[in-house]
Amino acid sequence: RLDVPDDTVLSALVYERAASDAPWAQSPELGLVSIVAGVDRIDESLIVERVCLPVEFRIDLHVEGVLVEQVLVAGAPESTCVDS
Repeated sequence: RLDVPDDTVLSALVYERAASDAPWAQSPELGLVSIVAGVDRIDESLIVERVCLPVEFRIDLHVEGVLVEQVLVAGAPESTCVDS
């Protein structure tokens, strides 16, 4: 739970990895910026369509531009990317 005053700017940047040893990548559609006005909880969902399913996501949450939390979320159980 994150208690913030009304009209606080929150941003969430979502990064993805195509393989467990791949670098983190951030694309424009994986970002959210919103202003909170008297809410107790924010629920957002994100549908990601990729040729290679990411094996892991990282969510960076910022409050007023300051990083306050990073969360790792599992993606596909194994990389679906194949070297050609």
